[in-house]
Amino acid sequence: MNISTKNYISSIISNYHLAKALFNSISLGISSDRVSLLSKESVKEVFNNSLNAAIRDIENHPRGQLFQRLIEYGPLTPDEDHLSANKQNTVLSDEECASTVNFIFSFIINRFKGELAELLSIQPCYELFEELKNQKGIAQDAFICFGDYIREYKKSKNDTTNSSLVLAKGADGLIAEKSNNSKSLTVRAIIEIKSMYVPTRKLLAQISKHISRLKWGLVLGEEKFTPQELNIDKKNTLQIMITPSSWKVNRNFTWEEKDGVRRMIFPEPDFPKEKTTINKIDSNTYEIKLNWSQESLEQAAFEMTFWYMSQVGKKVFDNKPLPKNWEGMTTEEAGYNSIKEKLYYIMLRPLTGMQDRRAIKLYNVYSFGYPLGVDSKEMLWPEDIRT
Repeated sequence: MNISTKNYISSIISNYHLAKALFNSISLGISSDRVSLLSKESVKEVFNNSLNAAIRDIENHPRGQLFQRLIEYGPLTPDEDHLSANKQNTVLSDEECASTVNFIFSFIINRFKGELAELLSIQPCYELFEELKNQKGIAQDAFICFGDYIREYKKSKNDTTNSSLVLAKGADGLIAEKSNNSKSLTVRAIIEIKSMYVPTRKLLAQISKHISRLKWGLVLGEEKFTPQELNIDKKNTLQIMITPSSWKVNRNFTWEEKDGVRRMIFPEPDFPKEKTTINKIDSNTYEIKLNWSQESLEQAAFEMTFWYMSQVGKKVFDNKPLPKNWEGMTTEEAGYNSIKEKLYYIMLRPLTGMQDRRAIKLYNVYSFGYPLGVDSKEMLWPEDIRT
């Protein structure tokens, strides 16, 4: 069962070492009665909940429909100059192409990357939590919670009176204690997790923002705590910051020729050569540096994005005939092929500088893999690749 779950995760992120690390981190969270997650039935369920939360945010985003139209209809082809009336809301205009490329980079990839960082952080956060119980006087029955288990109240847009509060995603994690004598909660630590480098001052500012929101109350799982039921000492609340390492993924590859077909062979994805570290910055501030790097998480997030694209493409071709010359493909293979084709056509449209660079990077990574595609500023062709 354990092997199949790791393989399942690896099939989506294309990195067995990272899948194993995710499995171990989630397993610790499930096994401890001091860790609260939205669901604790199995590692696979926790991973799927995280994956589906990201997918829901993608599909509910205002630009989510653009992304789905890209997969199904794509942009104008090179021999088309403008949208005809019967193509409105199907084929993407040039402006919609630019918006969709930005959406993939600024939201989808970052959303998946963030979920991976949060799942990896369960284990080191728990280890620090155990240390803090001895060093900081945190009660033995304190607990640590993560992710969507935590919701905070925030002001709705354009509300200046605080009269209209809405529930929103809370801090990435927190440590709390419940009172034995009353329905009250003491928040002892706020955890902020990032999947990329962020300056310390910005991380601390975000933690401070979460602390400020607690004046309106807190929801943990299905349990609501009013402002009067919350105890928090801003001056002594522990601040825990988590960021990835900075090592680069391996760019090396070799050529293999088999049955007259020449293809690139990349080495197995890297395993971190260093350990996760926990550093005490001052009496109330701790920094955790994950052994997995920003690039390794981004590589996995690209793979998750392509996997999601293929699932959207599969749904499209489950309900319509395969294009000519694609008859021998499965619907999932057709989904992958369609995405590559759509990305190629996007690069032939007149995009601005940033959107053009992003479209090129997306196409290159999809076609030639992250190690080769991430650095190239121009569209790659097979003949450009040299050993």
